[in-house]
Amino acid sequence: MLKFFISAGEYSGDIHAASLVRELKKVFPDAVFRGIGGDNMRREGVELIQHINELGIIGFQEALRGVFKLRDLLKMSVKVVKDMDICIFVDYPGFNLKLSSYTKRAGKINYYYIAPQIWAWWNFRVKFIKKNFHYVFVILPFEENFYRKYGIRVKYVGSPVLDSVLNAHVEEIEIPRGKKIIGLLPGSRYDEVRRLVPRVLKIKKILEENRKDLHFLMSLVPDFKVDEEENLTILRGGAYEIMNASDFLIVASGTASLEAALFGKPMVVLYALSEFSWILAKLLARVKYASLVNILADEKVVPEFIQHIPEREIARLILEYLDNRELYNNTVNRLVKIRDSLKPGAARRTALLIKKEVEKYGYA
Repeated sequence: MLKFFISAGEYSGDIHAASLVRELKKVFPDAVFRGIGGDNMRREGVELIQHINELGIIGFQEALRGVFKLRDLLKMSVKVVKDMDICIFVDYPGFNLKLSSYTKRAGKINYYYIAPQIWAWWNFRVKFIKKNFHYVFVILPFEENFYRKYGIRVKYVGSPVLDSVLNAHVEEIEIPRGKKIIGLLPGSRYDEVRRLVPRVLKIKKILEENRKDLHFLMSLVPDFKVDEEENLTILRGGAYEIMNASDFLIVASGTASLEAALFGKPMVVLYALSEFSWILAKLLARVKYASLVNILADEKVVPEFIQHIPEREIARLILEYLDNRELYNNTVNRLVKIRDSLKPGAARRTALLIKKEVEKYGYA
């Protein structure tokens, strides 16, 4: 009986890890799964040693507050992994890379699904990944060549984000008739939401001063409260429903910007860190853009504002998109090209590759 340890430290990773577990069960029907994740993994039968609800940490300075919590989780994970055969790491590199060094020394087979975006930073982690992972499965087309040039065993398996969008059951939202809909998606982790919501609401206010035909939909994480405002409907979760219903989106940089692109919706991308984290990020970053949309296109398809967010300028840009049909349609067409550059079936393809791999080690 094959025993898998699977580690996903964030909400999006939990979703994609759950899809991978579902596919692994098809090729390893008797396998056992334990690990770090959330409700989606639990529903697929993974025995969780830690729920991700307590791991929503971003940024360098923010991570310092959670260092003791992560240290204790690392110790617990090392103990659990001793009884497992295969370790699969899903995104969340700050923790997963550290854990992988212990699991490799323990003689476990390490796979990375949704590998770290080390191409975006000074790639000092490349040798570490080559040393500690038997195979790396990447989800952006250009990542395969990047990893391969360093001698890392790698395969582009497709986009799990595309799979999520294609397979999602999106319910229709009841919206006011005759209104243009602006979707507000300030992030999925408490720290980023706390930083972005006040700025997003300022942009909303400025837009309302200039247009009377707007209605706003906002997705918020549980327990984060905002005052009720006119023309604002708040949904807990429901990001895909908001993307589907909106004419334009204000989105936190990250997976949500790519999801919005897959829905073909023009957007402006925002992000904010602590000043210390921002300074360090500027020193380490090696990419021209912050959003996955612009990175995939290798050009500025959508406006992005990182750290310093000029609310009036952003409101002006949004009004320009709403009033300029040529600009709007041209952006939609460019987003469709990005969607067409990706391929579906990531979890299934990865499960079959893992099956082929572990047969070499006598497990199947």
